[in-house]
Amino acid sequence: MDGILLIHPDLEHSLPSEIHLVKKYIFNSKAKSTQKAYASDWKVFNYWCKQRSLVSLPAMPETVALFLSFSSQKWSKPFDSR
Repeated sequence: MDGILLIHPDLEHSLPSEIHLVKKYIFNSKAKSTQKAYASDWKVFNYWCKQRSLVSLPAMPETVALFLSFSSQKWSKPFDSR
């Protein structure tokens, strides 16, 4: 049930059963295939950030924009002008 869920440390210690329930709801809110795709995408983004000495979480908007630009060039189909 681990994933990207930032919880203030005070809440983790004072409300552990409630936090566990929230994590369970979040985990079960997506299909397994979606969870797998998200995990894969996160690994790619995190690796891309590390290779460029950028912070992946919390990511600055500029970092996300740069990654999206990189991704669109690397994985998009060429534009077919007719």
